[in-house]
Amino acid sequence: LETARLWPAIGHFTAEDRFEITCVTGPDEYSALVDNNTYTNLMAAAHLRYLEDVLRRYEQRDPQGWQHFSRRFGPSVKERETFARIARSIHVPRIEDADIPAQDSRFAMRRPWPRERTARPLLLHYHPLEIYRHRIIKQADVLLAMVLRREPFDRCEMARALRYYGPLTTHDSSLSPAPHAIIASWTGEWEAARAYFADSAFVDLENRHANSGDGLHFASLAGAWRVISEGFAGFDPLASTASFRPRLPPWLEGYSFRLRREGRLIEIAVTPAGVCYRLIAGAPIDIRHDGRRHHLTSGAGLRLALAGEEG
Repeated sequence: LETARLWPAIGHFTAEDRFEITCVTGPDEYSALVDNNTYTNLMAAAHLRYLEDVLRRYEQRDPQGWQHFSRRFGPSVKERETFARIARSIHVPRIEDADIPAQDSRFAMRRPWPRERTARPLLLHYHPLEIYRHRIIKQADVLLAMVLRREPFDRCEMARALRYYGPLTTHDSSLSPAPHAIIASWTGEWEAARAYFADSAFVDLENRHANSGDGLHFASLAGAWRVISEGFAGFDPLASTASFRPRLPPWLEGYSFRLRREGRLIEIAVTPAGVCYRLIAGAPIDIRHDGRRHHLTSGAGLRLALAGEEG
């Protein structure tokens, strides 16, 4: 609730009843103090919708506790209405000729980065103000928003966004390749997924940023796990039921991983023959495989066919 109150404080409604958040910096640190960063605006809307869901459940499950809480902390009816209005009206700018979300309101208006300036990372070779004036990206921004808030976007829009933003991204941050790999996996761009996945998984094994001696890139390694679980296996961490859509990249013989869900430990192993789900620890649990519900119990694994490619 306290963090949700940030959004009406830093944003405003326009005459067109559009809620805009100005002068912010999203994940891409090569674009600073911009208006309507798509990632930021989508996260704000998701935050406010989640808050309303939590408040509604609190009211229903513990009316007495809710009365005590709301008297002390709020929110008032008017404040909740404002939160809902912001979530409905949040502005997501677009690049119309590319038919994709714009990273921010003026991103497409900036000059392209000069091709002859190849020194990397940019932040160690050029003044920030020089970088900010150009259409160049340090790390995944719109693509990261698509990974974390996938429901507003279909596969075709993700593919267009990858084609547009991929060539503009320097990956000067080790956090960048993993979201690119996930989007590439979802859209069937398997060779691109392979290159991005390797950048994330081998960042320290091959010292790809020439700085592994200063410390390991654990966030990048976590990103590699997410490429496997969410990109290849189609795990949806936001679904109410543990949901998977496993596919096997043509350049892999197989993969496996484990995850914890609602106190259970589940193992997923994928080979050309199919996928095997095993409940390693915990009570039986329902899962979804390629849209269909299955009941997973301990003992023998649940063996199913791989998910088909989307049209």
